[in-house]
Amino acid sequence: MKTDVTTKNTEDKNLTIHNVIILDASGSMSDIYEQALAGVNETINTIRRAKADMPEQDQALSLASFADGLRIVYNGTAIERVGEFGRTDYSTQGSTALYDAMGEMLTSERRSVKQGDKVLVTIITDGYENSSRKWDAESIRQLVDELRKDDWVFTYIGANQDVEEAASTIGVQNTYQFEATVEGTIEMFEREGRARRNWNERVYRGEEDLDTGYFEEDAEAAAAPDRVTPARIDSLRPNEIFVFGSNIAGQHTGGAAQTAVQRFGARMGQANGPQGQSYAIPTVGCSNNETYCHVQEFIQYALKHPELHFLVTPIGCGNGGWDPQDMARFFLWARDMQNISLPISFRRVLNGMRKDTSKKKTTWWERFKKSWQGK
Repeated sequence: MKTDVTTKNTEDKNLTIHNVIILDASGSMSDIYEQALAGVNETINTIRRAKADMPEQDQALSLASFADGLRIVYNGTAIERVGEFGRTDYSTQGSTALYDAMGEMLTSERRSVKQGDKVLVTIITDGYENSSRKWDAESIRQLVDELRKDDWVFTYIGANQDVEEAASTIGVQNTYQFEATVEGTIEMFEREGRARRNWNERVYRGEEDLDTGYFEEDAEAAAAPDRVTPARIDSLRPNEIFVFGSNIAGQHTGGAAQTAVQRFGARMGQANGPQGQSYAIPTVGCSNNETYCHVQEFIQYALKHPELHFLVTPIGCGNGGWDPQDMARFFLWARDMQNISLPISFRRVLNGMRKDTSKKKTTWWERFKKSWQGK
């Protein structure tokens, strides 16, 4: 159902996202030194782009490398003031005192986080903890558990180890295992960048449970990139159609609707249907059932035009006040259509429905469909 999330979205958009990166600098990292250096700089660029795309959200960076000790390069620095991560900032030698690095870094970061801020902690290491003296696994796990209760999100990226076991020991659930090779390290940073962009979009939309599925979302997008709508669309191929949410008056003055007018031929005053290289679906100023009908009309239109590829944005889930969990269900019949791409947040919901259906459960969707058909 439609929920009033306008206030929540506004609050979430005027916050600071703290990007905390804890990077292994032990001697074994020397084999992938160049790739690690380049990868961190690309991560910094990803954070810069997030700030440019969503200027209401401030982005701060805390970046440190660790071996036998901790070397802090940036400490809560606004991303606009962050420079290149260079050779003078990163050198590799020594052992892997991961727990001490986490304890010092997280304790320091905790002091600068305000209520309502979001924190994303990224740990990158190519080996097991082996030399900490001040912190152990149990004390780090207690600290991580406390911070997760305050909605901090942790990711653990590791090589040459059982990543899931190593991460679970310290209370981290989002993991990714990479090969400590040139190719593996490049792939890992590309994957992390895509996941970070998706996560920032989720924060911007005001989604809950941000500590779940950090890499799972990206894995699905990577498996079927042509079936997942890009987080940002600046241009279209000749056969692509930009699908956006509109209000019933056709006043396309904000968000994706404004983009549709400025770039893709949407017409002011037209609330529904194809217009230029875009397609409008009313989500504001109409009932839930009316929105459902408009979505089904769109799906029928897409069926009749297999030569076109439709890029559905997270319609209604910004100022429209819809919860992605509910809007996604209206697109059930589009889930397996080859010429419709859906936002990753919608696909996650629909994939969960697929599992529910396979267990022969009565789903929310089935109850809604029956009630709608009976009217």
